[in-house]
Amino acid sequence: MKKTIILSLFLFLQPLFFYCQQSKDESNYYIWFDELVGVENTGLYLGTEYLINYRITEENYSFFESPNFLLGTVNYNRQTYFNQEIKYNIYEDEVIIKLQNNNGQTIMKLIKDKLDGFTINNHVFINIQGADEYDTEVSGFFEIITKNSFFTLYKKHRKRKIKKLDKRIIYYEYKDRKNQYYLFYNKIYINIKTKRDFSKIFPEFKKDLMDIRQNVKSKSNQDILMISLSNRVFQLMSK
Repeated sequence: MKKTIILSLFLFLQPLFFYCQQSKDESNYYIWFDELVGVENTGLYLGTEYLINYRITEENYSFFESPNFLLGTVNYNRQTYFNQEIKYNIYEDEVIIKLQNNNGQTIMKLIKDKLDGFTINNHVFINIQGADEYDTEVSGFFEIITKNSFFTLYKKHRKRKIKKLDKRIIYYEYKDRKNQYYLFYNKIYINIKTKRDFSKIFPEFKKDLMDIRQNVKSKSNQDILMISLSNRVFQLMSK
């Protein structure tokens, strides 16, 4: 009976749905609709309960940017859900979501194969599964650093897990690992580490890239270098 009422409501709202698709308020419509039918009646409950079976420290966590839930958007099971409380576990490469319902809240782990991508704190991630035309294995959630008509630069966030023992209590800390960068160009995923790699891919621009300094002493500097190289190559390719 509940499903029949929701289906009837959806059919009734179809004209409004198509109207909202044409406007800038499309995301607001989806938020309103999810609130109207109730989150427990959406596809977000297709997942598994999230449980932590070991001790961790609040200072050295495995999550992206914060151990707390942050507002974001998920593209899940071919549907888009806005204003969701989510966390991205970098070490496990999985997305956790907190769902509010009439009985309180439920924390779930979304099924990876059904999660096309997500946005958290204005960072856009996409789920890449499989290999390219040359069987280069690239798998998991990658942040889109820059994207243009010629190529896309992806970043793979990474952490390592450290087992600790304190007064017979075992706990775990997570430390940053060196991030990986991939350039998707000509239907191929190419691992990028230095400016020299860009020069190998685009030898015709080698001299033009020499003036970009490579001063990599932190993760932010690495991002700046990769973005600078990508933007410069894009400018040269656009001429």
